[in-house]
Amino acid sequence: MKFSERLGYTVQKESLVKDDLTEDLKNTLWNVICEEVLDNISNSLEFVGVNQRERYSALAKFYRSLWKDFLKRTMDELEVEKGAIDEENAYDELRMWFFDAEWYSIYDFLEYLAGEFGSNFTGVCNEYLEREFSGYRFVNNKLLELTSDEELIEISNLISSENLEASVYTHLNSAIELLSDRYNPDYRNSIKESICAVESFSKIALDNRTITLGTALKEFEKRYHIPKALSKSFQTIYGYVSDQGGIRHGLKHEDIPIDMAEARLMLVYSSAFINYLKAKL
Repeated sequence: MKFSERLGYTVQKESLVKDDLTEDLKNTLWNVICEEVLDNISNSLEFVGVNQRERYSALAKFYRSLWKDFLKRTMDELEVEKGAIDEENAYDELRMWFFDAEWYSIYDFLEYLAGEFGSNFTGVCNEYLEREFSGYRFVNNKLLELTSDEELIEISNLISSENLEASVYTHLNSAIELLSDRYNPDYRNSIKESICAVESFSKIALDNRTITLGTALKEFEKRYHIPKALSKSFQTIYGYVSDQGGIRHGLKHEDIPIDMAEARLMLVYSSAFINYLKAKL
């Protein structure tokens, strides 16, 4: 706790920020972009254009891609000086856009950068998102709404495993993408993909491509001395997914709508359960 907070002159941050960006967080994220993206690109080698006549720096190349693929603005808005992009002007335009943008557009921008620069960028972002009490963290280059670091650890540890089977990774990544789509989230299918990840892992671990998850759980219990209560708890969840809410079957009129809370819980719980099984095996 800071000196000013201890004496009551400023208020200590306590709750996660989800539907907005505080001034501190926005400034911090801009600094991360400057240091981890723009400064690093500035130190890159010069890029030569396709026609061998148009030479421009790696940073200018970045601005061109940004204008075309993310901001979707016309290329003639980029000022040109002596045949090359005016990088100072492009920087000013980007900064103006950033500080005028809505909070969700800034998170869109972070995801765009994550797709370009990967784990080095997202790792630094996560440190500051946590420090500034953001309600979101990067998992596999997607921003997820999480309520604790424990949730982040379970998902990240699993999906970043070097020996994670391709089918399990595919299901988990699909669950993350369906859950993280802020414009059109598909919670029902996100839950389905989370459960499919456990089922896929079970088939591989037991070397039985036709076994169902319910049968696999009983087999794990016998082979690896998994406590009955723990095995039964996941069987109960599997039953919920199979029988309720039209998740793995057709949606019925009386089914209760699925929301983010259930989808996030299933992603975290499925990841934790696979991590547990991997440790047992």
